[in-house]
Amino acid sequence: MAQSYNDSTIIHTNNETDAIKVAVPGKLFLAGEYAVVNSGQAALLTTVDAFLHLTLEANSGQNGYLITNQADHPLAWTYDVNGQVVSDDPEAGEFPLIWQAIQTVMAYAEAVGMKSATTPDYFDLEITSDLDAADGTKYGLGSSGAISVAVVSALLKYYKLDQNITESQWVYRVYKLVAITQAQLGMVGSLGDVAASTQTGVIYYQNFDREWFNQQAKSTGEDIHHLIEEFWPELMIEQLPIDPDWTLSLVWSKEKASTEDLLKMVAHHISERELEEIMASFKQLAKRQVLMAKAAIQMNEWSLFKSAIKDNFENILNYTQTLNKPYLTKSFKKALKLVTSDKSVAKISGAGAGDCAYAISSQADEAKNVQATWRENDLVVLPFAFWQRNEQER
Repeated sequence: MAQSYNDSTIIHTNNETDAIKVAVPGKLFLAGEYAVVNSGQAALLTTVDAFLHLTLEANSGQNGYLITNQADHPLAWTYDVNGQVVSDDPEAGEFPLIWQAIQTVMAYAEAVGMKSATTPDYFDLEITSDLDAADGTKYGLGSSGAISVAVVSALLKYYKLDQNITESQWVYRVYKLVAITQAQLGMVGSLGDVAASTQTGVIYYQNFDREWFNQQAKSTGEDIHHLIEEFWPELMIEQLPIDPDWTLSLVWSKEKASTEDLLKMVAHHISERELEEIMASFKQLAKRQVLMAKAAIQMNEWSLFKSAIKDNFENILNYTQTLNKPYLTKSFKKALKLVTSDKSVAKISGAGAGDCAYAISSQADEAKNVQATWRENDLVVLPFAFWQRNEQER
């Protein structure tokens, strides 16, 4: 990681062996995009073997520091008179998710008695990432979600809130804290990336009841504690047992897409009633297609899986074209047309208009053929594969 600062300005109290280290995988949407931002809607996602790495070390000074290759110097942070995390560095405004995640977890830790209400804690966060290209362009592997998950996970470990809980309890605790963090910032995404990076592997994700969630208090540590312990209606995060022969291939468009911006685009040429009808039909089909793909994975039925993914791609394509949303770029169209074998299925991952498309092949040799064909046609193949955490790696 290239940095241009004197590291002697940062005072650590921990030895290297005491540092808390987390590695959070990137994600790909496989099916269910756009629909899954709605309550009770579903998506399939997978994590890949590209990681965001975070190291947390306690600091004995009067500041903590954020160290990242997205900034050319360490960003000092402290607390204001109300105990809020603040930084007067001009670049600090580029990292609202990090500051809010720190605030949210510390409020929770204080509410459950694992953090002193009177003694401020300072620590340094150092972040490096495989989820971006060398020039800083994002691949579209969920780097915002991964950063949120990494900060929350590291702080839960710091306050020993990862102990004496099951794997499932850990997944939902991290997920809910990130969901609260993003809600406090007014973000509108599905949180499928958060569910995937927390659970890992190929997952079925069902979004929670947004209307219920929006009515819940989230201002204080006690509010957050109560909400973490609550049952969230509709929410489901389920890891699926994919056939080990099924192989992922990934192609990058070299174009950056903003999911937030694409979701906020309004179709002015369509009446409100027409839009409601289009959305209802789209969501109904999408949920059916995701459930079909889920069942196909569980039953190891390749032909059913391929059919479900193709149907979902056509559904999203029709939906985005009707609403005049950019989705199928020239590079994506080229990449998808080159995947012709019955042993492979290809689709855009995420909101489209950039980032990545993928192919899944029922055999590893067929995946090699797909990747070779893409390269022969001057497309950028990313060297990432399906990845799933062992429970011991948490």
